[in-house]
Amino acid sequence: MEELKIGRQEANAANAANAANQTGPSKTSPQGAGFGIVFGTDSSPKAAMDEVRKATKPPISAHPVLYKKNGSWASVATFDTQAEATEQLAKFKSIRSSAFLADLASWCPNARTISTETADMAEQRDCGL
Repeated sequence: MEELKIGRQEANAANAANAANQTGPSKTSPQGAGFGIVFGTDSSPKAAMDEVRKATKPPISAHPVLYKKNGSWASVATFDTQAEATEQLAKFKSIRSSAFLADLASWCPNARTISTETADMAEQRDCGL
């Protein structure tokens, strides 16, 4: 797996922003976008599916989505609330230590669906960045 344009620097900034969140861990994302755990970045959707397969095996329970952002494909487990995502974060850190929590409304504010989930590929969304 390659650490491309969505890497440790962005992870550190996102974690700092989340730590500064004063509304508490049960916060819901504006615009209904939800929260995500970014747990991998790759150069193509096919390459990203390696991480996605890990995220669909017990004890992890997640809905993975691939986000195209800054020319890379990010593997993101999506959740309705920050509390749900926070509960799962340690499990994702066991897959990739740089995994981080993101408010999808700000991390990918203009997401649009490219393709829906199929038997061998996760849903794909484009951040337009």
